[in-house]
Amino acid sequence: MLSLKPHKPDRTGFTLMEMIVVVFIVGLIAALAVPNLLSTVPRSRLNADTQKLATFLRQARLKAANTQKPIRVSFNCIDHFLLATRPPCVALMETAVFEDGIMTGWLTIRDGRLEFRPEINITATSTTWTSLPGSALNSNLIWIVFTPSSRLISSFGPPINISLWYGNAPFGGFTYDVTLNPASGRVAMASGEH
Repeated sequence: MLSLKPHKPDRTGFTLMEMIVVVFIVGLIAALAVPNLLSTVPRSRLNADTQKLATFLRQARLKAANTQKPIRVSFNCIDHFLLATRPPCVALMETAVFEDGIMTGWLTIRDGRLEFRPEINITATSTTWTSLPGSALNSNLIWIVFTPSSRLISSFGPPINISLWYGNAPFGGFTYDVTLNPASGRVAMASGEH
C-alpha cells in the first residue's frame, strides 16, 4: 500500500542570527587587515623600485668593466618635482663617446632607461650636501660615472647615497637607500625609518 504521509520540509541552512554573526566577524577581520595592507603596498612598491635601481647601477658598473669605457647614470627628476602632474623620475645609462681618443659626449645606451613610479621620489646625498636630482640647487643633472676600473665619480662627491621615498614627506617616513662605494663601485641596498 502506498502511504500518503505529509512530507517534512528540509530545514538545513543558516538562521538570520548566524548570518549576522558571520558578516560581523568578516567585517571585523577586514577592518583589522585593510590598514596593514594599505601600509604594505607603498613599502613593496618602494622596495621594488629600489631593487630595480640597484640592479640598474650594477649593470652600469659591469658594462663599464666589459666595454672599458666610462658609463654614466644620470637622474632627471626636475619635471617630477616642479610640475603639478608629477611625471616619473627617470634614470638614464649613457656611454662615453670618443672621437680621435677624446671624449666628446654621452650617448644613451639602448635599453638604458629606468623609469620610477610617479609616487616615488629620489634624493642624492653626500657628506657635504643633499640635492633633488635635477633640482634648481644644481643646474646639472645628478650623475654617477662608473670608470672601467670600477671607481666612481659623481656630481656631488663621496660617499654616494641615493634615497628613494614614497609620497610627499622626504625625510619623514620609510625610505630605501642605495649606497655606492666610491673606491670599489660596489652597490648596496638598505632600508629604514628616517
